[in-house]
Amino acid sequence: MLSSRVGGAAPRLKRRIAVPVVWLCLLRPVVAAEPPASRTPPLPVASPKADAGDDLIGLVGRRVTLNGRASTPAGRIGFRWIQVAGPLIRMRVEEGDLLTFLPEAPGVYRFALVVAEGGVISEPDFTTVLVVAEVPQTGPAPAAASPPLTAQEAARTALASLPDGPGAATALAEAFAEIAGRIDLYGTYADILQGTSSRLQPVLPADPTRRAAWNERLFLPLTRRLIDDMLPAGLDLSRPEGQAVPLSAAQRRRLAEQFHAMARGFRSAAPSEDPDRVPQPARLETLPPNQAK
Repeated sequence: MLSSRVGGAAPRLKRRIAVPVVWLCLLRPVVAAEPPASRTPPLPVASPKADAGDDLIGLVGRRVTLNGRASTPAGRIGFRWIQVAGPLIRMRVEEGDLLTFLPEAPGVYRFALVVAEGGVISEPDFTTVLVVAEVPQTGPAPAAASPPLTAQEAARTALASLPDGPGAATALAEAFAEIAGRIDLYGTYADILQGTSSRLQPVLPADPTRRAAWNERLFLPLTRRLIDDMLPAGLDLSRPEGQAVPLSAAQRRRLAEQFHAMARGFRSAAPSEDPDRVPQPARLETLPPNQAK
């Protein structure tokens, strides 16, 4: 071993080997990457969903308004209404979730609604409007004309005219009786329509052709009769502005009476049920005095 003391031989320097830079990264010890700081995962973003509202009945020459306000997420979506079937519409106004049009011919109008948010477009949702012509009233009524049907008789007659109507009589009666019993919860007739339509969805036939027949032969005659009945009460239900007027207490009572009457009419159309039958309490059997304990 060489000495490094004074007077000794000069120390020999160790030779360094140059290592290319490209290999230095391979020679460094591998350090496991630290896991990222925990973060709250982002909330899932719900896809937009269109809701075109319930099927409606309209009259030729009267405005019809479709409402897509039930679409989600509310307040963050754009709307697009598309007519997919029915007669040509020349007058329409589209304002966000509302579409108002003026039908000029009777027929079945079908519309699709799509909504979008941030470039994501929803699946379309469809609604149908049955538009009929008003019955012309020309000339005086015949002298021997029969008196108009009551709400109960009109409901029974209209439902019996449908081949599949009597089978749904009990469900319809329960739905209309429920609406009548909750009449004070509704602020306007438009609210009643919304509640009635939602309540009737499970009862109505799914086939569009059958549903159109129900609208034309059942709900349209009853709607016309209800319009005539509410006019003396100061409520014009034939116009959208009349349907949006806040209901008075007297108008609510009158509407409840009409809905109850139609419920009785539906129930009377059931295959075997007495609409006026009142459930009787169970009868208690009494023993003769000589057998009593």
